[in-house]
Amino acid sequence: MDLKSLTKWDETWVTRLRRGHWVYLPKENEYAQVVSAYEPPEPGTWCGRIMIQMTTSMYDGLHLKNIEQWFTQPNGRGLNGSQIIIPVEGNCPDDPPPLSEPWVRHVERELEELQRIIIRQQAQIDQLHLDLVRVVIQLA
Repeated sequence: MDLKSLTKWDETWVTRLRRGHWVYLPKENEYAQVVSAYEPPEPGTWCGRIMIQMTTSMYDGLHLKNIEQWFTQPNGRGLNGSQIIIPVEGNCPDDPPPLSEPWVRHVERELEELQRIIIRQQAQIDQLHLDLVRVVIQLA
């Protein structure tokens, strides 16, 4: 497999990577394959994350090895601002297919809704308890 890294790219190219795309890691002088697409930064942070599978060069081509989570900005720069990921020719489409939402985000929304329901029901139970206490006091 012949991989060639690009010399020019835009400021949001990492957001268009999908599973199976290749990137070049200049500090390691290695190529890596994207395992899961870029996730934007959490609120209050400025680096998102991407899962990549490192490679090693062998006499018969590239071999995949460990999977790592890398924190990066949408332009491929790391926490300290240095370029840690570079796009590979043919692996950074201008119009990638849409991403499906990670299931964990769906679960988080469901849990938040359940928490709101529990809080409302607890308030109703508390009010019923107060009403019961008032009735008992009036009957006494």
